[in-house]
Amino acid sequence: MKPGFDPPLTFQMSTFAPLTQLSDLDLSVRDAAREFASTVVEPVALKMDEEGKLDKAVLKGMFDAGLMGIEIPVSTGYFAGFRPETNRCQEQYGGSGFTFTQSCLVIEELAKGAVL
Repeated sequence: MKPGFDPPLTFQMSTFAPLTQLSDLDLSVRDAAREFASTVVEPVALKMDEEGKLDKAVLKGMFDAGLMGIEIPVSTGYFAGFRPETNRCQEQYGGSGFTFTQSCLVIEELAKGAVL
């Protein structure tokens, strides 16, 4: 950096934790998705592959577990609070309100459950 150069605010250090450190909330979301994948997706993964379609029970289960609409905000775009006791988030727009990292964790766990 050149002496006397004052970078714009967007280039200054962030106070967010690095992506290599998952928060307790991230871990809860990941664990819930992992449990769903192992108990609901894995048992029917081969059948779904052979038939080339999604099992209706898996789809319903994803809605019930709050794993659908993971990119849709809960309120005005801010995470309103994951409730581990119900594996759901508060609903206002019908989405789960997960962060980008949490959405990636959910997708990763569901993909693992579908791999034979």
